[in-house]
Amino acid sequence: MIDAMLALLWDEPIDQYEDIGMPERFGNGDPRGAPFGTFRTTDGWVALAAPANSQWSKLAPMLGGRALDEKWQDHHTRAREQIELNEIVSAYTTARTAQQVETEIEALGLPVSAVNPPWWGRRDPHVAHRGSLERLRHPDLDEPTRYLGTMLPIRFSRADISTTPAEPLGASTEAVLRDVLGYETAEIDALRAAGAFG
Repeated sequence: MIDAMLALLWDEPIDQYEDIGMPERFGNGDPRGAPFGTFRTTDGWVALAAPANSQWSKLAPMLGGRALDEKWQDHHTRAREQIELNEIVSAYTTARTAQQVETEIEALGLPVSAVNPPWWGRRDPHVAHRGSLERLRHPDLDEPTRYLGTMLPIRFSRADISTTPAEPLGASTEAVLRDVLGYETAEIDALRAAGAFG
């Protein structure tokens, strides 16, 4: 588990941070290049990364033509002036849906994706194929609820990761009183009659 967490956290220079200090928080972007980050659309957000010169030369004509490519040919310049650059990218994305942006920029061979809401997994075919979400039917609910089949997102071929819904409140009260605490039936009945079980 710690390896999985470390993989999410680690960055190339992180082993130097203790000696040279933590970098300042930069928000939605990357100080090493631009455009890079999430951008608003008419119906949500997209994540876009095109910091390399070869990527920018493909994207610039879509955003504003050759003049943009010539203005920011160097990735250091784009990184330094990324606030202005991101405003131009935002002008493009905010005029389109997330799906339109994804389709148009993906056609250029650049990394882009609509930012999905948390509930997207309910309908994602890959999630369904992997069986990552399990339907649990609880006695108090009309419809089954989806849960992660396991909290650890690692699958072992012969591991049983099936789960069962939690019991309704009080379902095991008698069993605990009788089997764990040694109460007799008459004592349990007396407690029930006195309203001890809610």
